[in-house]
Amino acid sequence: MEIVFSKKCLEYESLGHPEFPLRVKTSYEYLKEKGFGFLEPEPCKEDDLLLVHNKGLIEQVKNLDFFDADTPALSGIFERVLI
Repeated sequence: MEIVFSKKCLEYESLGHPEFPLRVKTSYEYLKEKGFGFLEPEPCKEDDLLLVHNKGLIEQVKNLDFFDADTPALSGIFERVLI
């Protein structure tokens, strides 16, 4: 099994959010030690996002004009999607 992973995920942090860099790094290292393979994600284009999200949501994320407890509106969050 191969897991899509980018070390850019280690830059994603929001106070109190369960997905924080140390947890992600520890999980990555554990899975790597267990023999799992990792793939770098391929860049995403906005047209790709439109296959699963509406234009309004994409604009909200670009403008940090959304609230979702699972995905905090962090500066640069949209650019991370375009890894």
